[in-house]
Amino acid sequence: MDRDGACVEAARVRSAGRPEVEVRELDVTEPPFLELADERASTVVFMGSLDKIADDRRALRNAADVLTPSGSVVVFAAATPWLSGTLDRIYGQRRYRVEELVDRLSSAGLRVVSARRVNLLGALGWLWDSRIRRRTAVPPLAYRLRDWTVPAARILDAMTGPPVGRSVLAVGMKVGR
Repeated sequence: MDRDGACVEAARVRSAGRPEVEVRELDVTEPPFLELADERASTVVFMGSLDKIADDRRALRNAADVLTPSGSVVVFAAATPWLSGTLDRIYGQRRYRVEELVDRLSSAGLRVVSARRVNLLGALGWLWDSRIRRRTAVPPLAYRLRDWTVPAARILDAMTGPPVGRSVLAVGMKVGR
């Protein structure tokens, strides 16, 4: 689900042939999203989007409201507020501390089962591009470098349980309701 038609179409193309995936154009903060409560979703994923939603608390409450019992909300969002720089302002995103995201998930009625920083190498790249170089766009080479370094980044993250990460990955499960 996304409110951007181009993103929805790209997701449809990527998920073609996967009957377990349904893609819709909706805004999680608007009433039509809550109509999904009749269908009940097992999982709602915010992949690099919660940090760009103005009313993130409402978004998480609404996501929790459409879940099946014991359904999950998965959030992958920008982390480490001191990394904020020019790129964050251009992309219109906030950065979360892990504890802040845990609080938001809990306030939405979700039991947080996992919350951790990820992508130490990405944090270093973001620091370089957004804070030091003050770039206003990520150069194409940076995307290629990111793709090449993902395996190393995963190993480094597993070894360090990074104290700093470009992103936070959190999972909350529905309780009660």
